Amino acid sequence: MSGPGRRQGEARHDVVQAIARQLLVERLDELTSRALEQLEAEEAAYASAGRDPVQKREGMRRTLELALTRLAGGPVPRTVSRATEDVGRERAEQAFPLTALMHSFQLDLRTLWEAVLAEGRAHGISADPDFLDGLIRVWEATEANSVEVVDAYRRTERDLRTRRRRCSWPRPHGRASRQPPTGQVHA
Repeated sequence: MSGPGRRQGEARHDVVQAIARQLLVERLDELTSRALEQLEAEEAAYASAGRDPVQKREGMRRTLELALTRLAGGPVPRTVSRATEDVGRERAEQAFPLTALMHSFQLDLRTLWEAVLAEGRAHGISADPDFLDGLIRVWEATEANSVEVVDAYRRTERDLRTRRRRCSWPRPHGRASRQPPTGQVHA
């Protein structure tokens, strides 16, 4: 598409991308703290999960950084490129409830949505139709994170079930075997 419509669409995304870059550079730690406070207050599974607070904070920071980087339209740094996969795998290994994990990513969306909207208000553009249309990018960035974390969680669950089945095959004299019985085929 060329002409004025394209420029408006680009402008809508440019302003949201610029805000995302600003949040990434200037407010990532603040947003991480806010998201963690909300998570502890709203999600009992996280509040009671005796996880190391430093690890919990680092996981939250990495997923927020990934979402903001996606929103800003820049290249994803190696340090955060696997954030959602790592979190999904770790929570599945801990048998952490998937619903609680999904709630944490919904809080990421709320945290980033509120921050971008607050920046739009501060710049006097919060009622601008192009800005409002560009807010869909916040949802898209956090939705990409959510899809990836669920995929990693389910893949890890599947792998863990497979390992458990392999370890529980009967052996002669009642001992468990790590190998399938002779003649049995598994995928």
